[in-house]
Order: sequence, then structure tokens, then C-alpha cells
Amino acid sequence: MTDEVAKQELFNKYIKLAEEILDHAEFLLDSNLTRQQRDHLSRIRLAAQGLTTNLQHETDKKAVVHKDNNEKETEDGTIPSLNVLLAEDNPFTQKLMSRLLAQNNHTVDVTANGQDTIKKFKNGKYDLILMDIRMPILDGIETAKAIRKHQKTLNEKITPIIAVTALVEEEDKQRIFAAGIDGYHGKPVRSKILNQEIIRVLGITHNGKEMTKAKKETTEQLVKLDITSLLKTVDNDWSLIKEITDLFFSDAPKQMERIQTAITNDDTTELLEAAHSLKGAAGAFGDSIVYDLAYELEQLGRSNTTDSAQESHNLLNEALASMEDNLQTILAQKGDYVS
Repeated sequence: MTDEVAKQELFNKYIKLAEEILDHAEFLLDSNLTRQQRDHLSRIRLAAQGLTTNLQHETDKKAVVHKDNNEKETEDGTIPSLNVLLAEDNPFTQKLMSRLLAQNNHTVDVTANGQDTIKKFKNGKYDLILMDIRMPILDGIETAKAIRKHQKTLNEKITPIIAVTALVEEEDKQRIFAAGIDGYHGKPVRSKILNQEIIRVLGITHNGKEMTKAKKETTEQLVKLDITSLLKTVDNDWSLIKEITDLFFSDAPKQMERIQTAITNDDTTELLEAAHSLKGAAGAFGDSIVYDLAYELEQLGRSNTTDSAQESHNLLNEALASMEDNLQTILAQKGDYVS
């Protein structure tokens, strides 16, 4: 038995186990329980639904066949293999982005501060720079300015720079572009959206046409819901979707408060536990920015750091509000099914 077959069988066992938990939970909910017991059981059921969705999502991803060559296909064009300089001080984000870039056949060098980034750039040859803005010693703005000054002095071809940052205010974006930075990708990092911005910045064409900003999907537009997957999970029961939604959004503010307290107190254990709880519940709604942000906070807790956690918490708060609005709109349209 190959490793891949063994892994797939293990995935299938986990999915079956999660489905069995769901079946038992459904049975117990029909019995005489106290309100508190029913609430606890509902949370168990919600977590099991999230586990099932996430495992099925991973299984689906493994089934996708990628091209085994030096190019990566995207919806908008083809990105050739690039030599990338990644300037990022957060260890978790370093690992995440390095892995994502490697999966897209790019070669990656990593630096953790602006000073080292400039030194590395001068001694190497790069097709693209991905620049965090908040870095120690020298921030991304000043680093970009120094790189542009160096290239102008030597009359070198401009190397494209994309800011990868949690800064979302319009004033921050203006400062970023004024420093000679060519592109912007808001954290948390999303591989598909980052690829689209790389395509735009590098001027890669598709079917002979230039990429336009209108095609670029922004982080603010990413609060999408996999209703089709959720309907399969609950066997097309819209009433159950409403119950899950009500339960999720009654519990989410409590977890967000726990996360904020953990950040304020620099309590990484509490950050890990609260973010993990929220992530598990969000998983019931499929792969979304809410899930990704909760995951990022969980990993920060696991790495024993709260660096950048406040920015992720703020983004998560906005994403949750947007997600709730979207769900309530969908449920309102299905009023006959949820009453």
C-alpha cells in the first residue's frame, strides 16, 4: 500500500468517525436533555460538521491534478517560475508563504528585517519582492525606498515589489504606493489572490489581453460561503443551517472577546484555545476568510507569540460581520424553508 493510499484511507476513517458523531448527536438531541446539555451537544455537532467539511475539502484538494512542469496555471494567466525575495519577520507567515510559493514552483529567499532585505537584494538577482511593511530595524516602506534608490543609481531594471501586509487603511496604501511599491496583498495570505496580484504586477497576459484591476479580487471581497457544501453536510435542511448560524453567531462574540483578552494579556495559551474553538465552528461553513483568520491566530498562539495578532483580530471582526450579513441575507431568501 502506497503512502498516498494509506493517507486517503485514514482521511476516509476520520470522515466516517465525524459522521458517526453527527448521527449520535442527532439521536441524543431528540432525548430529554437540559438546556445546558443541549447547548453543549449542539457545539459538539457543530465541531463534527466542521471536521467533516474540512476533511472533505482536503480530500478534494488532493484529487486536483497539477501540471508537472515549470509553470503554474491560474484562472487569469500563467506564472513562470520566479526567484522571489520574501521580506517577512513573522516565523509562521514565513513558513506559510514559503510553502505556498514553493508549491507554485518559485525559488524563495527569506529575510526578517529591512536591513537584511536590502543586503540580500544587492547580492542577489530577483524577479519579485514580497514585502511585509511592519518589520524591525527598517520597515517595508523605507526598505522599498532604499531598493528603488539603489536601482536608480545603477540604472537597473525595476524589480516589482508587492506589499503583503495587514495594513488596510487608505492612508497606509497611499504611503505604500508612494514608496515605489507596485502591488498590494492584504493579510491573511491567500494563494489564489496573491497569484492574481503577481500576474497583474508582472504584466502577464491571458489570451493576448492585459490584466486589469477590475479582475483583481481583494481581501475585502473574500467573505464567501460554501452553501452547496454546507447543504450537503446537513442533507439540504435549511432549518438546521439557521440553527447552526444562530449558534455560531451567539458563540463567536464570546470567542472574539477571549481572543482580545488574550492579546491584551499576551496570553498565547488562551489565544490558541479561543482561536481553535472559533476556527472549528467556522469550518462548518466551508473554506472562508473567517476560518483562515482564526487559523492564523491559532498558529500564532501555538508559536507562543501575539505579534500581528491584533491586526488579524481586527480583520476577523470585520469578516465575521460580513459573513453574518451574507448568511442572514441567504436565510431571508429561504424564509419558507427555515420557519
